[in-house]
Amino acid sequence: MSDDFSETLADFSYKVFYYGDELPDLFWGFQTSASLSALGEKKRPIAVGGVLRRIISGSFCRQYKQGIADIFEASNQFGGGVPGGVEIVASTAALSHQQGSTILSFDGRNAYNSILRSSILTAVATHTPHLVKYFGNLYARIKAKLLFKMEDGSIEMVRSQREVQQDAIWEGSVSV
Repeated sequence: MSDDFSETLADFSYKVFYYGDELPDLFWGFQTSASLSALGEKKRPIAVGGVLRRIISGSFCRQYKQGIADIFEASNQFGGGVPGGVEIVASTAALSHQQGSTILSFDGRNAYNSILRSSILTAVATHTPHLVKYFGNLYARIKAKLLFKMEDGSIEMVRSQREVQQDAIWEGSVSV
């Protein structure tokens, strides 16, 4: 990437993150839109945020990752905010099990869909107050527009009933 492009992207990201309240709903409609895909045999819908959203969210999560990792560790959430992430946790668990340790696995089936959004915003405000404004603009300002490619190739737009899962900001806040 050229220095000019990187500098422009960094400046834009800073403005979106810290001064997003000044941006119109039209911008946030674009920023919160996502592609909707049906995965697996059950055709489980997964919404993936746009590239620009992932770049902005990811860059700020990387900036604050040590603080976020400390919060995760203090609440016994491992794999977030650390190099290697969940793979390290899975490998450590597998090795421990091979050496005779007992492993307890909890299946949080549909946990994402059962979380109260207000409790997440409260946790974000408590643990990472610098993320509140951006988080609020992403998840509380307007419902996301989801673009879904139908089997016939046409594109349908639906409004999200919940939020977009594949986003660094959301994944971190759910774990707090």
